[in-house]
Amino acid sequence: MARYDRIATLDPPDRSRAFPGWVVFRDLEGRDRDPELARRVRLRFLALRIVRRLIDVGIDRVPPQSIEQQIESVREELGALPARDPERIRIAEFLNRVRELTPLTLATATLDLGEVAEADQQEFAAEEFYHTALDLANIYQLRTPSLPRETSRTQS
Repeated sequence: MARYDRIATLDPPDRSRAFPGWVVFRDLEGRDRDPELARRVRLRFLALRIVRRLIDVGIDRVPPQSIEQQIESVREELGALPARDPERIRIAEFLNRVRELTPLTLATATLDLGEVAEADQQEFAAEEFYHTALDLANIYQLRTPSLPRETSRTQS
């Protein structure tokens, strides 16, 4: 039987040279035999894959029925989590927001799911969600509104 603990580890590829969303799977490092974690990591990847596709192809260029099929396949996978599981609820909310297909809604929903991953101490997943939201913001030139400048008063 092969001894996998003796195989040298490979350094992960740069994010720009790997398939989109792969970083999410790095949260399995050292815990790849944990089926519950593997299920959650897979769900995060499938949810993120929808947004990555919209970025790569363009929101206006992906047929809505195709996005709907992807959303429904993730919803089926959500059935593996308990009904009241907080992550199941958050991913379901994310999928509902993705249906809007607007850059701002997609970016906000992706940031929110990053926060869920971060709270669950899944740093790599959180990082990938944050990078994806940033990619959306850059591509669609999403900017925060300017804050009003304070007027300075001088006393004479």
